[in-house]
Amino acid sequence: MKSGRSPLKQPPLRNPAESLLELRDNVVFDKFLFPFLLTAVFAIITAFAWSQRFGFPSPDPNAWTGLTIISLAATVVMTLRTLKRMRLINRGIAAEKAVGQFLEQFRAQGYKVIHDIPVKAGDKTFNIDHLLIGPNGLFTIETNGWRKPLRCQCIVTYDGQKVLINGQIPDRDPIAQAMGQAAWVRDYLKSCTALATIPVTPLVVFPGWYIDYFQAGDAKVKVANEQLVWSCIQSSPHRLAPHDAKLIESRLTDYIQSQPY
Repeated sequence: MKSGRSPLKQPPLRNPAESLLELRDNVVFDKFLFPFLLTAVFAIITAFAWSQRFGFPSPDPNAWTGLTIISLAATVVMTLRTLKRMRLINRGIAAEKAVGQFLEQFRAQGYKVIHDIPVKAGDKTFNIDHLLIGPNGLFTIETNGWRKPLRCQCIVTYDGQKVLINGQIPDRDPIAQAMGQAAWVRDYLKSCTALATIPVTPLVVFPGWYIDYFQAGDAKVKVANEQLVWSCIQSSPHRLAPHDAKLIESRLTDYIQSQPY
């Protein structure tokens, strides 16, 4: 059968780390395969030019040799940079998958788990790694797969406003990211439901790290490792009625399925 349509009534929901997997595929093609193929083309033309050096008129071998050398050098530099970026992406994929699999157990506690929500807000594009919907409200979860050092303490310190990783400020502020994600969820649901209040708690998870949060107090953004996620959920003062949770899940599912897959 050469023609037809998909048997699926709706596109499937996304898996953990799906945005990072798509990013990795794009990086491999744009930053590695294309310059590699371009260098191969130059090399073939150069070989042909030199083979015809003393024969029929052909491309100038000196010029093509120079282009091949330049292209090869650029490819080597881009490959090294791409490999470094790929390591970061792969680390993020592993962290998101691990946290996503850990969160699946909360379904037995009455929570709905949604992974990898793609968001385009104005000129900004980002994704929400995970979202929990249940009796204690909504929880947006930003996963941070920061690499642990080999020979020193591995401590994430949180004072309620900023995060320090072994005393260092991270390149990207995970607290600001988490607050932005929660704000988008709250604003989107206000635009498509008639709910008076939408209790959204942003949560940043550092899997495998020790979290020093004793100075955080009653912070708006919670910081935890995977083992502390459940205690953060249970300590939430918010409550969400089952019918409201079902409505929220339906609206967010519709949104995800409306996005290009």
